[in-house]
Amino acid sequence: MRHRHLPSALQRHRPFLLFSALVIAAGFAAGFATNHLLTEPAAADHIEVWPDNTEVRIAARATGDGRVEVALQELRYEGFWSPLHQPAARFLPTDAEAGRWRTSSAISVRTYWPPIKGADLVTGTESMFGRSAFRDERLICLVGHGDPEQDLFWDIVSFTAYHTAYMTRTNLRTRYSPDGGVQAAAIRECTSDGASAIAATLADIDAVGEALREARVAGVNVMTYNSGASLSREVGAYAHLGLDDRLGGERVGQRLNESGVSGEVWCLVHEETNIGLEERCDGIESTYTGGALTRVQVHTEELLAKQAAALPDAGLGAVITLNADMSLWAMGVAGAAGLDDLFIAGFGGDQSLLAALVVGKLQFVVWDQPTVQGMLAVNLLLITDLTVGGSTLEVGGARILIEPALIGRAETLAIVATLSAEGLAGLLQAAGITPEQAAALGIGG
Repeated sequence: MRHRHLPSALQRHRPFLLFSALVIAAGFAAGFATNHLLTEPAAADHIEVWPDNTEVRIAARATGDGRVEVALQELRYEGFWSPLHQPAARFLPTDAEAGRWRTSSAISVRTYWPPIKGADLVTGTESMFGRSAFRDERLICLVGHGDPEQDLFWDIVSFTAYHTAYMTRTNLRTRYSPDGGVQAAAIRECTSDGASAIAATLADIDAVGEALREARVAGVNVMTYNSGASLSREVGAYAHLGLDDRLGGERVGQRLNESGVSGEVWCLVHEETNIGLEERCDGIESTYTGGALTRVQVHTEELLAKQAAALPDAGLGAVITLNADMSLWAMGVAGAAGLDDLFIAGFGGDQSLLAALVVGKLQFVVWDQPTVQGMLAVNLLLITDLTVGGSTLEVGGARILIEPALIGRAETLAIVATLSAEGLAGLLQAAGITPEQAAALGIGG
């Protein structure tokens, strides 16, 4: 999906187009690709030279069966590496001839100009994203527990937050780390540097709660987002923004019942400490009536390997994932084990899942709105009228909860139907889908 006019592309699609074509291709590949091995080098049929402003690196790992798997990352404008781009053909076979170069299948990588880091913001009145109405010199900080290099959700949140800051010409600083101590240090650094407002996730309130309370004492406006809606008032936050995690879980459980699922259900927990993920599992457990729910920890490579080995013999009724990356992982494990009928569903608002929803490898997802969370978090940090006569106006904290929306095959086909002919052709080409295969899947006219 290549677009020469960046502003219209951003309006027509979503900010996370950077990686969507690649991961959509990976999702379709399980059903249609006939060659998953690296191939001989061939001449490129298209090269786009604009923009040329990024660094890339190659990732490789041994698979354990003698093969080597490769992927690509690009350095994002915020200063971190993107999630791994995994082409469909990415395995070097065990019998590869020594000395002969092999190549992967093509992947699409899009960088956005200009790069934005910390407070290095546009100084003119125009940008590629359009005219900015004002410039706000106040420092605002966004601290998150996710890792944009490993988690598609946080990659989208980060992009959208910076895009919003660019549009409003706001002095935004972001810090992301799964380490609660690093999050607390970032909050204290922002407080020390005179931030006017700080937003932080409450995945682990024990790690960041005190730092947020210190910020409040220092006169900093504090809000929370993403995880921890029920704990927001404990840190003096004036607002919380995020998905209603508990309700999302309840609706997943109800959909499992409606779909006739029975037997044990795995709820895959991909972060060691995150109250929001626990609330999702709690919600499923409270409404699912077809069997037991088991919380399965998959927050390390060792645990992922362990559960991948256990899955084929588990006799599960369903697997529920809590982010897009884990949905892709679960589908890959199930496909490798020949569990084509395993009921897989979960949370995750990412275009990489649309293909799997259409072909039925993924039954449904709760769209967790990473774009909305990134955009609104920055805008809420710009609120200034929180004092009366010099004293903070305490109103108990506002909870702005996003109602969970379940997206299945029918909803996905409706989304695809809104694409332009050019957009649909680009998506199908990136996914390696012929017009005949698309017609068989009910895609296109």
